[in-house]
Amino acid sequence: MPVRFLQMQSRHARAALIAAFLLPPLWVAPTAAASWSAPERPTGCSAALAAAPAPSIVFPSAQPTVLSGPGTLLWTAPRGCFAGANAGEAFGATLAGDIPGVGQPLGSDPAGLAEVSATAGTATGQIVAVGSGAFTEGTTAGAFGAARPLGGPAAPVATSSAYLGDVAIASPVRAGAGWAIAVRVQRHYSESPMHARLVPVGASPVEAVAAAMDYRAEVLLVWASGGTVYARELSPAGAPGPVRRLGNLTAESPDLELQALVSDDGHAIVAWRSQSVAPGGAPTAPPTTTIELSISSGGLSFSAPRVLERFRDLGGFVPPAGSLRLLRLSSEAVMIAWTGVDTRRYVVRASPVSLRRGAWAPVVISKGAPASDAVLADLAAGPNAEAFAVWRTAPSSSNGAPDSQRWAIRAARGHYAGQGEVSFAIPEPVAAPGPHGPPTVAVDPASGGALAAWVTLAGAGGVGRVEYALHAAAPPSASAGAAASAGAAGSARAAAPARAAAPVGAAAPVTHTARPTTSHGGIALFVVLAVLAALALAGALLLAVPTVRGTCARGGVDTPQ
Repeated sequence: MPVRFLQMQSRHARAALIAAFLLPPLWVAPTAAASWSAPERPTGCSAALAAAPAPSIVFPSAQPTVLSGPGTLLWTAPRGCFAGANAGEAFGATLAGDIPGVGQPLGSDPAGLAEVSATAGTATGQIVAVGSGAFTEGTTAGAFGAARPLGGPAAPVATSSAYLGDVAIASPVRAGAGWAIAVRVQRHYSESPMHARLVPVGASPVEAVAAAMDYRAEVLLVWASGGTVYARELSPAGAPGPVRRLGNLTAESPDLELQALVSDDGHAIVAWRSQSVAPGGAPTAPPTTTIELSISSGGLSFSAPRVLERFRDLGGFVPPAGSLRLLRLSSEAVMIAWTGVDTRRYVVRASPVSLRRGAWAPVVISKGAPASDAVLADLAAGPNAEAFAVWRTAPSSSNGAPDSQRWAIRAARGHYAGQGEVSFAIPEPVAAPGPHGPPTVAVDPASGGALAAWVTLAGAGGVGRVEYALHAAAPPSASAGAAASAGAAGSARAAAPARAAAPVGAAAPVTHTARPTTSHGGIALFVVLAVLAALALAGALLLAVPTVRGTCARGGVDTPQ
């Protein structure tokens, strides 16, 4: 009957019927393939010092999926927002619906932070901003409190947030003839940090520092000093744990980067990136970057570090801060990403991390530009067990290094796929080629929307402009159950009390809060495209049906003419 009905219609009528079937899916398809918005600048002041740390985006939370206050975009601007100013000043823009508002100084204190180098969010909705040897807190830009000194040099410094919104700040200070690290912890039920706790580190200065917190607010402190990486655990009450020696560094590494995670059962993962430099500070020919990973058993007993990758820096270009990222997803699974080299091009790699196999399945996620270098800038977790990676890509200049005037910004959304492997979508453009600095990214735990920000040079004088782009909330990513399939060790822990979180990087059952089983947004897009293809084929066939004119006889039989 449908075929006979169509045979009796004209070709124009059939085309109209087919269009009625095709148009609704065509309207739905762009929603499934959400992309980044065009770059914009905050209203008010958007000036930024290009030599300062990259902008920072903070969504304070009380749990990975519970937003505790408005988010904030923070950056370092010329003091007073005057393009000719030499001194810097901490600026911010409060987010409304993930969109930055007016750019303004964080607080009214004229002696506030001179820069923003580290940030964190608390369970009470506050933003902690650290920089220039001090820190301040507030809920909205323009209303931050007075800056409080850290008591030591401006760098290095590190911040960390725990599952319930506890925050830790770690910074080096002088301690007699040697050095110590001051650790300040702000619990999730408090609006100010406790007194600094000093951890002696010896006579050598602190070269780099990282801090990680578990569900109970115990702090794993990791630092590099005297060419060696160390770790020590600090419980909220009681004596610090023993000092653990993790591995050696290349002497006088100029761009050392540390990353650390810790779980409630005494397992930890530490990664670091270092460069070879000849004695006296003169670089070797050419410099070499080494990326290493160390994983502990229970009780923070670390094994020998494993080299993830070692390569010669192309054209003398050393990947900047952000080129190594270690991330815990909302499902408790762990992902690592870094800048590596493949066929004499910089590429971005990502891998799952497990306690038993380490970073066992790295893949290149910066595909799509074979003639360009790609350098990782940031990696952020979302509320649906997904991760957003952002990086810069540029063609090589005449000396073999990436062209600093032609950096394009790209991003990709990833998740844990079957067999515990990571899978990232096709990279999407965020910003067209230009003199862009390294971007940063964060994900709203309530909406799932992502926000990326960076500094673009505006002209001479080393002054740029802060720009940002938005990615609408995408369909939920791979389920926590899929992440748990990374190994069998976590299956026995699925019924454990909420207080006993899964080991970092093991098979990752959801232990703190039950989360729904969902599917990756790429599947929805695939289904939409498959439906469109089927409808298009059906339309072609229907248009090919010959038109037959006739009348309906009394008995319902068509009579050919």
